Amino acid sequence: MARRLVTLPTFTREADEADWHNSADGIRYSQQVTDDALKAGVFVRGGVTPESLAALDEATEIMRLKPISIRIPERDIAEARALAEEAGVGYQLVLKRAIRAGLDTIRGQARGRTVTDRLESRNKLPVLTSN
Repeated sequence: MARRLVTLPTFTREADEADWHNSADGIRYSQQVTDDALKAGVFVRGGVTPESLAALDEATEIMRLKPISIRIPERDIAEARALAEEAGVGYQLVLKRAIRAGLDTIRGQARGRTVTDRLESRNKLPVLTSN
């Protein structure tokens, strides 16, 4: 019996795409793509090399998540939820992306400055003196 070919539909929201990939057609599509890659020799099962393991270790380290507790203004959470709804993703993903973008911006602005310079510019507090 010939297998039915599944094509990848176009999605407008990430949530719709995620739901589709979890459906029977999505799973069938993933298997189809994997089988095609195996036949073409692009994807090799069990072809583990020291280089591929090192790359996997690096990717795992970059993506390692640590649960934390943080106080965020309610208006920021509401805005993140609204953005998440528009994009069809969870609000925590929006917050993670915002944090990453903010850190990248800070790192870009900090190039060429010493750690002491950066700390001093962030911690500009008034000096209290006694009369």
